[in-house]
This record gives sequence, structure tokens and C-alpha cells, in this order.
Amino acid sequence: MRLAYFDFNNNFGGAPQSMAHLVQRLAARHEVRVFDAYGRCAPYRAFFDSAGIPFEVALPDARRRFIGGKGLGRWVALLRQLPELLRLRRCLIARLTAYDPDLIWVMNEKSLTFVGTSRKLRTTPIAHFVQGWATPDQVNWRLRKLLRRRVAAVLAVSAATAERLRQAGVPSGKVYAIGSTVDFDAVRARAAQPPDP
Repeated sequence: MRLAYFDFNNNFGGAPQSMAHLVQRLAARHEVRVFDAYGRCAPYRAFFDSAGIPFEVALPDARRRFIGGKGLGRWVALLRQLPELLRLRRCLIARLTAYDPDLIWVMNEKSLTFVGTSRKLRTTPIAHFVQGWATPDQVNWRLRKLLRRRVAAVLAVSAATAERLRQAGVPSGKVYAIGSTVDFDAVRARAAQPPDP
């Protein structure tokens, strides 16, 4: 199976590390390629490079990665950045189309919006991995609409998150609780080593 993972990544904290380890574990059995919007997080890219997992950057020459601002200023900033966001979307869709994956997966609403609203990718199944609590403020009407209409599977980090997604109106047949992707053997091996100085 050919898998594509897409994200807007700016750090290599908990959620991105969890996804990186999931990518690594899936790559043992499938062809997996990572697509990143801007390619500006060196530790994130280094992880995939060291694992031998192909990594593509949709728009490496982007001038701005963040919209920023508050209130009306945020809307003005969005309008200024819109041409570059549209260029990013075109580049990403071209790269994904060229790769021709059997499945695309994402882990946030922004990434899902970029791939889930593409006509060129409409026949490619999408999986959305939800790592948060899926509280009402996190599962807004736009996200619910995409999850119901465009996503083939919603993967929840816990049974509680899966239940909240069902309560938010995501069809039960699409929601799967898959739990943590922690490599317990690696944790056990690291725990057996002396502590760092």
C-alpha cells in the first residue's frame, strides 16, 4: 500500500513525534512518503532522513508560515497571505497527485482542508488522526462536515476521543480508537541505560 502523510509542521514536539513514529512503523510494511508544507523544522526532517523515509516539501520558498494577528488584523493578514496559501495548495496537490497514494492521512483541520477539498484528490481515501480530546471547540462545524463527507476513517488516540467524535456527529462506522504508537521495546531499552549526565 502506498501511503502519504501530510502536515504543516513547525516543531518536533509530542504530537509530531507520535506521528513520526507511526510513519516509521507503517514504513516497515508499506511504502510511505511524508509531505510537509514548508520543510522548516530541521529535527522533524532529520528524523525521516535518518529512517530513510522519503520527505517532500510542498513550498520550500514560502515567505510566511504563520498568518498571525488578532481580530480584524488576522483577516487582513490572511488576505495578504492568500496568494501564497493558494500556491502552496497547488504545489502540494501536484506532488500528491504525482505520488498517487492509496491513502492520505493528516492530523489537523488545516491539513485536512488542503487535501480534503481538492477535486484532483477526490477519489483518494483520507484518514484523519485525532490526537486531542475532540472537545466541541476543537471539532467545529467545518471539521465535522469534512469528517462526515470526505474522510474515509477517523483514527482517535483513545476510546474517550473516539466517543467524543461520535457525540459530535461523526458517523460511528468511520471512527476507530487505535491507541498510542509508543514502541515499548525502545522505551524499555532506553530505561535500562544510565541516566544522562
